[in-house]
Amino acid sequence: MIRLEGVAKSFAAGQRLFEAVAPTSLHIGQGEVFGIIGFSGAGKSTLLRLINLLERPTAGEVWVGQQRLDLLDAAALRQARRRIGMIFQQFNLLHNRSALDNVCFPLRIAGLKEAAIAARARQCLDIVGLADKAEQYPAQLSGGQKQRVAIARALATEPKVLLCDEPTSALDPHTTRELLAVLRDINRRLGVTIVIVSHSLSVVRALCDRVAVMEGGRVVEELPLRQAQLPEPRSDAARRLFEAA
Repeated sequence: MIRLEGVAKSFAAGQRLFEAVAPTSLHIGQGEVFGIIGFSGAGKSTLLRLINLLERPTAGEVWVGQQRLDLLDAAALRQARRRIGMIFQQFNLLHNRSALDNVCFPLRIAGLKEAAIAARARQCLDIVGLADKAEQYPAQLSGGQKQRVAIARALATEPKVLLCDEPTSALDPHTTRELLAVLRDINRRLGVTIVIVSHSLSVVRALCDRVAVMEGGRVVEELPLRQAQLPEPRSDAARRLFEAA
């Protein structure tokens, strides 16, 4: 479903280049829940943003399904991104619009008819358990509810892939568990492939089938998580993450 082939990303830093992501290859299957984990500065969010080209790779190939995104022109890339939803750490909601209008927003950009927009937006709010909050504004919602609205908005265009950049880091443990249950239900009911970035082993272990461990812009290890006992980590980065959990 998602293939990263030798992708890399460098940024100019004065007269030097900073390598945020070293050449990396990852294959993520359709319907899989895949985690990217590492300590702060490991490059995990940059790697995630390479998947939908919010960051354009310096090198390598980005494939989603049968489409190579890094070769698309701007118009074709906008079209492809309608099948790749994304949610962020700080929700990124429009504060002067209701929950319903926030979910409607990407559908209006896509040019759907207004009747179809309202029906789809209400369906998405129902999926995340917020049908009764449609007319409330972000200031009236808890942090967990705001993130659910953000998930509903990401689902509005019926994506095949959902990218999650630290979606629980602003939430308390109880709300985190509730949100992870929502994401798990979306994966099981809708078959959406989910890629989630986190610094928390407990988050990815609760949700993911596999996890890539990053350090210094490199994937140093991949681990399966759907077994009774976690495998013994081989890398120093993974061992430190396990010890901190």
